[in-house]
Amino acid sequence: MTPRLKAANTQEGFPSENTYDHNNSSDHTNNNTVHKTLLEIHRISDHEIEKRKELLYFTDNDRDILESMRSKIELNVDKIVSDFYKQQVQFPEITLIIGDAETMQRLQISMRSYIMDIFSGFYDAEYVNRRLRIGKVHQRIGLPPKTICILFVSYAYNNHEVYAGSERS
Repeated sequence: MTPRLKAANTQEGFPSENTYDHNNSSDHTNNNTVHKTLLEIHRISDHEIEKRKELLYFTDNDRDILESMRSKIELNVDKIVSDFYKQQVQFPEITLIIGDAETMQRLQISMRSYIMDIFSGFYDAEYVNRRLRIGKVHQRIGLPPKTICILFVSYAYNNHEVYAGSERS
């Protein structure tokens, strides 16, 4: 049963208690997390964000390069998003998760923001919190991080010319 159908089969459309993995939270001592940001729940500080950038060898130069690409990406973002989802709906599992035209439209709007955010030049706590929120949604619908990575890598591999400045013929 898909995550979407599992949630639909619960009383009044609310997910059952076992729908979410409560043991996956970093905050086992306080179950009342509704008053905390995802950064607080996962105990991610500004220092932790900087450490992660160092582990990824993400430098100010990388930030500058991404930021310098923003205007070019902005000109092509609608095509990038459209092409990304054309590729994704070739997989029945992904089509089932997306479900309908309205959801697809919301996903495309969100993906546009997601992409433009990458080229913003700001990779601070707010940026990380937005990424955590997206991850939480993916977790809720049963889309594991490895699947997300595969989808993005596959898209980038098949469309790398767009990023390099030359489209396929």
